[in-house]
Amino acid sequence: MATDLERLVIALTERQNHFIAQLQHQQNEALTALMTRAESQPPQARSLVDSRGIGKPDTLTSKIAQSQTEYKVWRVKYVNWVTASMPDMHDLFVHLERQNDEIITAERYQELLQVTPGVASFSAQL
Repeated sequence: MATDLERLVIALTERQNHFIAQLQHQQNEALTALMTRAESQPPQARSLVDSRGIGKPDTLTSKIAQSQTEYKVWRVKYVNWVTASMPDMHDLFVHLERQNDEIITAERYQELLQVTPGVASFSAQL
């Protein structure tokens, strides 16, 4: 025969299990809704990052470019700003850093478009 304490423990355990099941159901519904919303948007708009909090960096001036310290700070802000809204641009930045002596001509720009199509939409935003 179960004591009052045992019945109470059983009731609380059942209640807790029911509550956990409800939370899991709500979480699955929210995730499904989020995925549906994300998939319904055009590819350029698909981002789970709110880039508004990142903030667009200041324009690169010759003063900033000539100061190694200021340029490093500007570069980090710029890369973070771009990759927050266009994560596929990260690979392009890595490539450009490795080839930092390369001049981007019109022909080279067209080649980059083939490898990373996001370059065109990125360039249009500048």
